[in-house]
Amino acid sequence: MISWGDVYKVGAAMAPLYVPLLLGFWSVRRWHIFTPEQCEAVNRLVAFFAVPFFTFGFTINDDVEASAVDVVDEPSNTFVHLPPQFNDDEQANATTVVTAARPPSIWALVKVVLHKLGRNPNAYASVGGIIVASIANRLQMSLPIIIENSIAIMARCGNGLAMFSMGLFMAQQDNLIPCGAGLTFLGLVLKFVLGPIAMTIGSIAVGLRGDVVRVAIIQAAVPQSITSFIFAKEYGLHPDVLSTA
Repeated sequence: MISWGDVYKVGAAMAPLYVPLLLGFWSVRRWHIFTPEQCEAVNRLVAFFAVPFFTFGFTINDDVEASAVDVVDEPSNTFVHLPPQFNDDEQANATTVVTAARPPSIWALVKVVLHKLGRNPNAYASVGGIIVASIANRLQMSLPIIIENSIAIMARCGNGLAMFSMGLFMAQQDNLIPCGAGLTFLGLVLKFVLGPIAMTIGSIAVGLRGDVVRVAIIQAAVPQSITSFIFAKEYGLHPDVLSTA
């Protein structure tokens, strides 16, 4: 039985995410603070600084060796340990290549992917974080506090600025649902129906049972990471659909 206390806890955890989104929305619609060019600059700030620092700060505090063992022994645990930002980044870049480039050969596709990854600081943040975390875990050491705090002060603004940027984007659209009712309905079906069904089938197929399956299904139904929108906006990959979702 879900109590009102549980509902409040969920609301208390989610509400702070929507405060920066509303501030970004009102900054354009009501207060007219930002021009379209300035909104683009905010999104680039998030894509090239806030999100990479957030990714790096998250990754260096992960137990990389334990995560690797969990990936091999218990696939379900990857939901807990694998940094979602790295996965989102790869998906965004791969989609960019398939949609925009349409290369005539596999090698051309590989070159475009490498070029995109080479220009994306989030990729460097992910790989660098894994390397630092591996060394720190192996040597049983931690980063100097001056370095850790320098990373943390930028990392803490990652989610807030990303939601703020989404609010700026939404405010610039003519409608609150810019992608139209059809794509919105399709996105809802994919996320809340087909996604959980696919996760259920896949989880059972690899031998997951009990609470682990339930957690996997819930994770399949939650909204996508905010970084998906940030990189969709940066690369021009249907940010209207992602912001609506």
